[in-house]
Amino acid sequence: MARVFISHSSRDNDAARKIFAWLRAQGFEQGFLDIDKHQGIPPGARWEQTLYEELEHAQAVILILTKNWFDSKWCFAEFAQARSRGKSIFPVIISPDGDQYVGDDLQKIKLWRDEAGGLELLAQELTEVALQSQGGFDFPAGRAPYPGFFAFDEDDAAIYFGRDDDIRRLIQRLESRRIEGGRRFVAVLGESGTGKSSLLRAGVIPRLRRVKRDWIVLSCFRPEEDPFMGLARSLRQAGVDRTSSQLVDADPEELAVALANAHDAHHAAILIAIDQFEEAFTRASPERGAQFVALLSRMLKPGLPFVIAATMRSDHLGDLQRANG
Repeated sequence: MARVFISHSSRDNDAARKIFAWLRAQGFEQGFLDIDKHQGIPPGARWEQTLYEELEHAQAVILILTKNWFDSKWCFAEFAQARSRGKSIFPVIISPDGDQYVGDDLQKIKLWRDEAGGLELLAQELTEVALQSQGGFDFPAGRAPYPGFFAFDEDDAAIYFGRDDDIRRLIQRLESRRIEGGRRFVAVLGESGTGKSSLLRAGVIPRLRRVKRDWIVLSCFRPEEDPFMGLARSLRQAGVDRTSSQLVDADPEELAVALANAHDAHHAAILIAIDQFEEAFTRASPERGAQFVALLSRMLKPGLPFVIAATMRSDHLGDLQRANG
């Protein structure tokens, strides 16, 4: 089950204990409540550091919203930290005075109006987070269980394990970019053979693909000799047919609208996943590589929904920096 952090005011300890007990009854036994004598902050511990460490390890954060919560600077700090880390956040309103603004994209659960229905919805949402973080994928019949020298791919998600923390951290980085905006390029750097490709292909992409409300996920591709051919193939699989030559001078806003229409997801971010990005500099011609980087730069302009995740060998980071000026 997902690890759940409970953010609450000390004036609402009774309500926090009630939610914590409900979580355990639902099977979410890895919850964190600072005042719990078994799983909370032990006497003598550095409580602020412990809170932030627990937030870092949580997959979901429940905000117990009351006037007391909004009056607490520490509660807001926990919320800001969770937001910046791309955590799944669930505002639980237990009294009318807690029904205040926390974010347009956060679904409020109003227990003070319908406790049973609200808790049922919260259980469903937390279960979805748990499935996303822990797998639960089907393994295709007839597929070899070990890819040998090749990287794991999306179809191998059911048997790709052992890197849960890396998957969680990368998803949270991408979620942070989706929510907060800013520079929406996330590079996964490492030496050759360290598992970057498998992490992106078999770990991150299948999980984000499940969250259709928030993400349109294009299939991962390698630049090879012509990166536009790989991008065209990914777009075609996502329901948008463009030739590689059309993509050279493509308008990213037009592509975004076409993808949103194809998936009926007009508020979702669009993930462009590129494996072995250094090939844009080492295998593609200098002209083709420069054109591809120029398109990606246009996609990353403020106001557009694109997020780019790219694996890349560390020794080619300088090529990317020079390409970006």
